[in-house]
Amino acid sequence: MPGRPGSRSAAPCRAPALLRELADRGVHVTAHAADVTEEAAVRRVIEAVDATGHPLRGVVHAAMHMDDAVLSDLTDDRFAAVPAPKAAGAALLDRLTADRDLDLFLVHSSVSAGIGNPGQAAYAAANAYLEALVRARRGAGRPGTALAWGPVGGTGYVARSGTGTAMTERGLELLTPDEVLTTTDRLLAAGTDVAGAGRYRWGAARHLLPALAAPRFAPLVPSASAASPDARDELLRALAGLPADEAVHRITDALAQLLAGVLQTDPADLDPAHDVTGFGPDSLPGMQLLVQARDLLGVRLSPADLATGRTLAHFARLVHQRLEPAAGEREQTRAGVRRTYRGPGTAGGPAGLSGARTAGR
Repeated sequence: MPGRPGSRSAAPCRAPALLRELADRGVHVTAHAADVTEEAAVRRVIEAVDATGHPLRGVVHAAMHMDDAVLSDLTDDRFAAVPAPKAAGAALLDRLTADRDLDLFLVHSSVSAGIGNPGQAAYAAANAYLEALVRARRGAGRPGTALAWGPVGGTGYVARSGTGTAMTERGLELLTPDEVLTTTDRLLAAGTDVAGAGRYRWGAARHLLPALAAPRFAPLVPSASAASPDARDELLRALAGLPADEAVHRITDALAQLLAGVLQTDPADLDPAHDVTGFGPDSLPGMQLLVQARDLLGVRLSPADLATGRTLAHFARLVHQRLEPAAGEREQTRAGVRRTYRGPGTAGGPAGLSGARTAGR
């Protein structure tokens, strides 16, 4: 378990608890405080593994360094420091294990390699390198898997930086650590070379990530995407200043516009008092309405809500009931995000995982 640049002093402090937990499970682990970008240090780790009498059979590379800034603000040294642990570290591990009969060479990439991220040019490039390295290994008949994650909550960079709320609002929802581990097991068992997994609302994310307007993302990103975060905030502020009946009426009109787009019909043909859910709550149009309503209004509607009523007026009342408590939560979280948020962070379908990318796609 070697570390990343600057981790030598911190590793001994964090390792004991993890080592005890693994030992309780019958796993023997040795932590090495080493810089993965220094060849001599990595060689010492490999030699220490050899000295145990057990052959080195796998490598898992998860090192990273973040320094978000626009290119014009980055010095050469700051730019170079970002890909060092991820890209240079992976290259070093690849070279120093070239003569080993490995079963596993797993590197953790990021969705930023495919869709970019404001302020993360160096980080996106480092992840793109990982994926290219794995494809080169596969081409040479060697094992390799690169998994490009959307943002992960509960642990790691997103949890430490407090950017989870801001990322979720922008369409990049968080995976749980259990989802990451389960998905990793499944993709490794399938022999995957390069793939990505995350939970994304592409219609909302495209307003932050211009790369999503490229033709290659057309199957993922709706042509008539949801309102931008600024437009949504403007609508919510307007609703907050209206009497309840007028707010419900305006929400009804907004939902009619969304549903008309889904059904490719005229909003005037949708009577707010008539059943408009004949397509069924579990159908694709039903799910599209739920997702677009969440993007536009910031309120989550579930398939069960579609089953409790059959009219746009009913849905509008549900949304209005949920807007007031949600508005208070948004103001609290945004106040904290303004103090901590510097960018959308790493970007690691339906209610589960979506956005898979495999070789050739």
